[in-house]
Order: sequence, then C-alpha cells, then structure tokens
Amino acid sequence: MISKENNELLLISILDNIPEVIFLIDLNYICRYVNKQGLAFLNRDIEDVIGCSINDIFPPDVSIENMRGIKHVIDTGESKTFAERSFHVNKGVVWLETRIIPVKDELNKVTGILGISQDVTNRKQKEEELLKNDVEVKKAQKLESLGILAGGIAHDFNNLLGGMLGYLENAKKHSSDKIRVEENLCKATEVLNSAKNLANQILTFSKGGSPNTKTVDMKQMLKKTGELSNGCANVKVISEVAENLKNCDIDEIQIRQVFDNVILNARQAMSKGGTLKISAKNINSKEGIPSELETNKDYIKITISDTGAGIPPEIMPKIFDPFFSTKKHGGGLGLSTAFSIVKRHMGAIEAESSVPFGTSIHIYLPSKDSVVDINETPVMDNQFGTGNILVMDDEVFILEMLEDILKEIGYKVSAVERSDDALEIFKNALPFKNKFNIVILDLTIPGGMGGKEIVKRMKELDPKIKAIASSGYSDDEIMSRPKDFGFDASLAKPYSIEALAEVLKVLSAKERNG
Repeated sequence: MISKENNELLLISILDNIPEVIFLIDLNYICRYVNKQGLAFLNRDIEDVIGCSINDIFPPDVSIENMRGIKHVIDTGESKTFAERSFHVNKGVVWLETRIIPVKDELNKVTGILGISQDVTNRKQKEEELLKNDVEVKKAQKLESLGILAGGIAHDFNNLLGGMLGYLENAKKHSSDKIRVEENLCKATEVLNSAKNLANQILTFSKGGSPNTKTVDMKQMLKKTGELSNGCANVKVISEVAENLKNCDIDEIQIRQVFDNVILNARQAMSKGGTLKISAKNINSKEGIPSELETNKDYIKITISDTGAGIPPEIMPKIFDPFFSTKKHGGGLGLSTAFSIVKRHMGAIEAESSVPFGTSIHIYLPSKDSVVDINETPVMDNQFGTGNILVMDDEVFILEMLEDILKEIGYKVSAVERSDDALEIFKNALPFKNKFNIVILDLTIPGGMGGKEIVKRMKELDPKIKAIASSGYSDDEIMSRPKDFGFDASLAKPYSIEALAEVLKVLSAKERNG
C-alpha cells in the first residue's frame, strides 16, 4: 500500500512532469499551488508565487481578466475557458489556452479554483503561417488578375487606337476626295464609340458605375429583350416571364447591358444552334435567395439559359473575372461588367452549368410595387442656340474643341483651365448684360477646385445660372445625380456634338422661362 504522504509525492511528481501549467487558487484569489511548468512560465521562485494574490503575480490587465473569470466560476459553479491569450516571457511570446474549473466539496459548494493552461504557441504559429501563405496566394492571384486586366485594356485600346489612326490617316491621304474622307471619318467615329463603350465598361466594374435609377416595367423590358434576341436563325428563343412580374428601380441602360452581355455569351456558346430561354418570376427570401441579399426584401429572379457545351468546373470561379475569356476573340469584359452592375443595384448574379448540357445565369434584382416612371425626351429640331457660356476644363485640347463647336452653333464662349480664373471671370461678368447663362464645369481640376466646389460658389452669386457637370469618370455619383449636387445636367466624356447641343437647348429654354 502507498501511504498518504507517498500519494501526495506521487501526485506532485506527476503534476511537475506534465507539459501543462497547473495551479490552484482559493476563494480569496490567493495562489495555493503551482507546478514546475507554471514557475518556469512565470520565471519566479515558488516562494514568490505560493501565498500571493494573482494581482501580484500577473500584469494588471491580465489580473483583471483572471479575477473576472474566477468570480464567474465561483458564482456559477461552471467552468470557463480563456482562449489563446498571448504573454511576453523571456523566450519571447507564448500563447496559452487556459481552463479554470471549480473545486467542490461534498455539499457541491465551490471551495477553490483549479487552472490548467496549455501552451498552444506552435499551433498559433502554424495558423499564422497558413494565414500568411493564404494572404500571399491571394496577393499573387490579385496581381495575376491585375496583369490580365492591364494587358486586356492595353490590347483592346491599342486595337481601337490603331483603327482610329488608320481611318484618320486614310482620310488625310485622300483629302481631295470628299466621299472617301466622309467614309473614313464615319468609320473612325464608330471605332471611337467602341472605345467609349470599353472605357465605360472598365469604369463600371472598377469604380462602380453609379446607377441612374428609375422605376421600370421589367415585364415589358424582358419582353423586348426576348424579341430582339430572335434575330439568329439557328437559335430558338423561349420567353417565360410571369404576368404579375413586379417593377424594379434600375438604371435601364446598365441593366439592358447586363442582359445583352449575358445573351451574347449564351449565343456564342451555341455556335451550332440551340435554345435560348429567358424566364423571370417574383421571389422572396423564403423561396431561397443568395446569401449576400437582404432577407427582408422582395426580388425578381431572371434566368437566361442556353443549351451550349457548358462551362467546365475548373473555369466556373473565373467567369466573372475581368478580361477572362475562353473565346479566341472574346474581350472578357461582358460577365465582369454584368457582375459589377448587378452588385451596384443591390442584387446578385450567379451561374450554374452542366457539361455538356448548357449554362444558366441567374440575376436577382430588388423589386417594388411602385408605378413606372415616364420621362418625355424633348425633340431636337436643330443644334443652333444663343447665349453666353463659360467652360472650365484642365485639358487645353478639350477647351479648344468646345470653343470651336459652341461658336459654330451660335454661342458666345469663354474658356479657362483654372478654377480661380473661372470664378473671377464669372464674378466680373455678373453686373453686365452679357453675364453667363450656362457654365460647363469639369469635376476634376488638378491643383484647384473641381466643378463640385465651384458650382456652389457660382450658385450663391447667381442662383439662376444653369450648370453642366462634365467628367471622364462616368461612374461619379454627380454624373448620375447632378441635381443633388447643384448641377442642372451632366455630360460624360467623350460626348457628341448632338448630345451637347441637346443639353444646351433644354437648359437655355429653362433659363428663358425662369
């Protein structure tokens, strides 16, 4: 038989030789026992620990947390765990996971606290290493995506610039042949419009493309989309749109671009023919929606399906990446632009595919019961107008071009590069009959105030002034909601003479009518 004394020695020997820190605390927060691992961790002699309050053993912040934990165990009689706490010791930073357990008598009354601390430093280091590796992998993936993006932009713009340069040089070469000059200039304009569309798509998924929303009849919009999709002889189009489909607050141009991009992808997947199906229905969170959508809203679910070859599983995660394409002549911007537009509409877009049976793209948009907005667009009879216009832009060639165009169509023009000059000229003209009727302000002026700041000052000086916001950043929220920022209209660069003349006509009419 082992004596009581020997039992205690055996227990102490066991506790001193296990890797965990073991300690015993009484109800007054006094340490009554600690094993060798605990002394080594604290870097103290036993007489400096036994009989001492935990306030004297640990730093203040750790002591407060320990005392709260111990009080919880004493009050409730339940165990508590401190997960992964870091401590600075002689050998560096050590991470401990500590469990404190109530010691109870035969009446189930708490008489003390037993603590067991496990060194989890190695585990923590491995987790941090894995996290670091994951961050590095994601960083490499982002750099790879950025490289693809930059290369794709350079490739597409170089092709477009090459086309424009070729047509312009050809027009110059045959300057004496009016017909050939007009043909080449028309083709150069077409290429320029393609470059504009490309720039707008890049802005859409890079910075958001702030939607200019209005309530739209989605049933009619999808009906027209289906009718326009019937132009391909070897593709059968099926449309299944619910009669009670709700309306949505959307930017109609952007959402139409989403449908066009998805349908184009579907058609390209069915080069040998097939079936294109466009379906739409009302849906709510109870019927199952993507996790990123708000559960307290109603949505419409639009599904565009094809019977093409399908998308291999290893490619599926990349289909919404910019400039990713499996097609030889694909631009790789279609689905990435669609993804960004739908997200900006507080919606979601998902894809499912089965090789070789086809692909379905599901688009979710918030719906509402409101009445459709009807906007009447004024009919342009001609481009000519009258009035005094102030133009501010930091690009000299834009100022020269606008000055020529505006004078050509009947306006008087003052053109300035700097915001200070614009404000001074505007002020000086106020007392005279030839004060400015309209101002065209670039939103971004390096080293000076942009249009957003200038228009406030101009409106204070002359509340009747009509102001147009102009910017190459078509995604800027001012461009989609100019009136919210003190402007009367907006023109996204590059814009046509027709678009400029139309805006000026509308604002001139409003200015005359007060």
